[in-house]
Amino acid sequence: MSPRTRFLLTAVLAAVGGVLLAVIVGRFWTEAGDDLAYWIAGHRLANREPVYPPDPSVAFEPFAFHYVPPVAMLLAPIAAVFAAVPFLIGFRALLLLATWDLAGRRMLDMLALLAFIPLAYSLRVENVEIFMAIAVVYGLARWPWAFMAGALVKVSPGLGLVYLA
Repeated sequence: MSPRTRFLLTAVLAAVGGVLLAVIVGRFWTEAGDDLAYWIAGHRLANREPVYPPDPSVAFEPFAFHYVPPVAMLLAPIAAVFAAVPFLIGFRALLLLATWDLAGRRMLDMLALLAFIPLAYSLRVENVEIFMAIAVVYGLARWPWAFMAGALVKVSPGLGLVYLA
């Protein structure tokens, strides 16, 4: 593929990704997503409340926390310092920075990545999949311990280690 064709394809994908990002920020980021569940868990732990409510039916409620306790332990000091709204803004900024880093720190490529619907959806729901992708990329490239850090949060990076072994 010629450089000109590659650039044009990237530009078209970036236009699609830019529209998706505008819709995500304008429509969906006006309300909280999964990131509020992270803040609530850290806030509960910081206030010496149970992270997981005793009623099992709450597990299917919005903003339920579905991660291991060490994640809440990492979030507790952050939730003790920051209120929910600054935490949500910071989390969203980190998601965008992580996406930018995955794109090789090139804005046009980042917008083109957002044309990939699963990535755009991950931004929309504000989940940790993008951070897991960063852990896998860095684990493969230069810091193998990043797999371990990702495996503490979700199972999939740990499965990557098994696959590589």
